[in-house]
Amino acid sequence: MDTSISVAIVGAGNVGFHLAKELEKSSQIQLSNIVSRSLDRAQKLISELQLSGSKPVQIDNLDEVSCDVIILSVPDQRLPDVIENSSFPKEAVVVHTSGSQPMGLLSKHPKHGVFYPFQTFTKSQQVNFKDIPIFIEGNGQSYETIQKVARAVSTKVKKVSSENRQKVHLAAVYACNFTNHLYRIAEELLADANLNLGDLEHLMRETVSKAVEISAAKAQTGPAIRGDQNIIDKHLALLQNQPDKTLVYKLLSSQITSLKDK
Repeated sequence: MDTSISVAIVGAGNVGFHLAKELEKSSQIQLSNIVSRSLDRAQKLISELQLSGSKPVQIDNLDEVSCDVIILSVPDQRLPDVIENSSFPKEAVVVHTSGSQPMGLLSKHPKHGVFYPFQTFTKSQQVNFKDIPIFIEGNGQSYETIQKVARAVSTKVKKVSSENRQKVHLAAVYACNFTNHLYRIAEELLADANLNLGDLEHLMRETVSKAVEISAAKAQTGPAIRGDQNIIDKHLALLQNQPDKTLVYKLLSSQITSLKDK
């Protein structure tokens, strides 16, 4: 007897791309539909990933979809509008993939929840979904269905409330988005020395490894934590014609120094 869960994905962007790719692999999931504002875009994703059992659907016809779970993988700023202006099949569990939006955003739908893959996604970069934490919520019996879908693609499934998920998302902005911006600054500085970010890869990997293994507080090194003002002044001299980079350097150095004895 076929006990697979049928899933439709709304959104053909980075998250939808990787989710569709992974769900297609699972014997526990039947990926029934790819839904998008553009029928051509939905069909393009189906063709690109060779999704044999999936049909393209335009979002205006979402109420015609028959499935167990609908995953809304649309940008946060579009999510309220999609929820407000879409007609969902009443029998389906509807979830969103946002890290910052509450589960209550879907409260008008009888069965709802959250399916948040805790990772940064880019279509061109492969990911190992089994190692990606998926933070979930669900009202009533919806939770069990959402949990089954999450466990079909990941070994790290956790129940996390909307309040705590917002804190996790904020932490992710610091650990991922802000850190990546600092990588960009480093990239620009390296370019002036005819080097590239690959020359720092060993250092970047070791920094992450130590932060995870012994805690970021214990892993902190550098002139600011040592109170080496001589080196700090030399760095600022190199940045004298770059006010934005100087501002970042001074702010972060000041915070590191202030925390060294805590």
